[in-house]
Amino acid sequence: MTEQVLDLCRKRFIFMGILVLLLSSLLIILLVWWLPFM
Repeated sequence: MTEQVLDLCRKRFIFMGILVLLLSSLLIILLVWWLPFM
């Protein structure tokens, strides 16, 4: 029971980390792309 919950939390944590990394990289790319036009 507790091991399954821990595994679920770990997977969710990893998923959230990947999501945050993707979003931050997208923001950086957008900033770098838009800076020359500003």
